[in-house]
Amino acid sequence: MGKLYKNIIFDMGGVLVNWNPKEYCKKVFLGQEEGLKKFEVWKNFFDTGILNDLERGLISRQEAAKRLPEQYDKKEFMFLLNNVHKDLYPLEDGLKIFDMVKKQNYNTYILSNFQEDTFNEAKHQ
Repeated sequence: MGKLYKNIIFDMGGVLVNWNPKEYCKKVFLGQEEGLKKFEVWKNFFDTGILNDLERGLISRQEAAKRLPEQYDKKEFMFLLNNVHKDLYPLEDGLKIFDMVKKQNYNTYILSNFQEDTFNEAKHQ
C-alpha cells in the first residue's frame, strides 16, 4: 500500500525557527513590563497591510517605515526589524521532524511569510 501523502509542507516561524514576537519585545526593551507594553503597541501593527506588503517583498523596510501611522515610532520600528534576526534560531525538534520526513522520501516544502531581508540576515549569522 502506498503512502497516503506525497508532500509535506513546513512553516518556518515556530516550527523550524524560533519566532515569538512577545518574547522578542521583552528582550529588546529589557524587561517583562516594558517589553509587554511595547508588544501591545506593536501587535496592532502586525494586523496592518504594511506588514503584509513587507513580508511579500512588495516594499522595503524603509518604505514600510514611511507608511507607519503616526502612533508608531519609526526609529523603534527600524530597530526592531533590523535586529529581529538576532532572536531567530533553529528549533531542534522541528528540524529533526523535517529530516525524518525527508529521509522517508516525502517531497518537503517550506511555506513562509519570512521577510526576505530578515531571512538573509538570519541565514548568515
